[in-house]
Amino acid sequence: IPRMTSSQKDSIVNPDTSLLLYQTDSPAGYYYFNGTGWTILINGSSAISKLNDLTDAKSDNNGSSIFVGINAGENDDGSNLNVAMGFEAFKNNTTGHANIAIGYKAMLSNVTGYRNVALGLDALSSNTTASGNIAIGFKSLDANTAGSNNVAVGFRSLDNNISGDQNAASGKYALFENTTGRLNTAMGAHALYYNKTGTLNTAIGYGADVTVDSLTNASAIGANAEVSRSNSLILGNNASVGIGTSGPDSSAVLDINSNEKGILIPRLTELQKTAIVNPATSLLIYQTDGTPGYYYYDGGAWVQVSTGSQILNLNDLNFFQIFQ
Repeated sequence: IPRMTSSQKDSIVNPDTSLLLYQTDSPAGYYYFNGTGWTILINGSSAISKLNDLTDAKSDNNGSSIFVGINAGENDDGSNLNVAMGFEAFKNNTTGHANIAIGYKAMLSNVTGYRNVALGLDALSSNTTASGNIAIGFKSLDANTAGSNNVAVGFRSLDNNISGDQNAASGKYALFENTTGRLNTAMGAHALYYNKTGTLNTAIGYGADVTVDSLTNASAIGANAEVSRSNSLILGNNASVGIGTSGPDSSAVLDINSNEKGILIPRLTELQKTAIVNPATSLLIYQTDGTPGYYYYDGGAWVQVSTGSQILNLNDLNFFQIFQ
């Protein structure tokens, strides 16, 4: 094959398409004319010496930013310490820094968001300015635009989140419908699936969830456990709960076992007792002042529970007392 310098190659008049030669000076290698310009075929053992030699990859000079995939990091100038791999991953980013996006269209829409991690197809795909998110799994945090510091691990976990922040979802469809709810924790497939705007809620177990939206500080623990009120804790789904025993009696909702300790019923003053709003029938408390003792609510009034020293009828008196 004809050998010539770069200058000699460029001086060829009207080269035919596919004309082949070997360039002897740097960058040395085989070149062919593609109809409009010269293209290198082989440079030593390969024509590729750095990512920027690829049509679908680029990097800055020191490799601190790396983009691999068609249109990956297309608008990033390469100086923002980002890594993106996959078709159009991180395509629209301009100044967002210290992000990692791996997967088809992962973090596609990010513009200025920083310190995010997206692993999976469409993970954090809609994110624009939010920061500090971790999304691992197909479409995890897919709709998120402004919510920050969320963690989503699992197929479509936190999929519909838009601006909710500081949520943690682990499991397939965990916190799936959440949009603006924040500070929620869901562990298990479908956990807190229906929560949308509620805050500070916790669900642990398959299908553990809220039955209504907009709850606060509601917790459901156990497979399919459901909570319907704020500031409430639900243990299990029609389960027997054991404390101090590994095998609670199946006829008991709560089975407490101990040979060293008792149970303390809530202790209130008489004023605190009467201030309870809408007490449930059979509600039990211990009154500490006035006439101390256990009281229960009978549906209309507070009634003191009798003790061994109280006389309720004649049968509680001895013979001498009756005829005295």
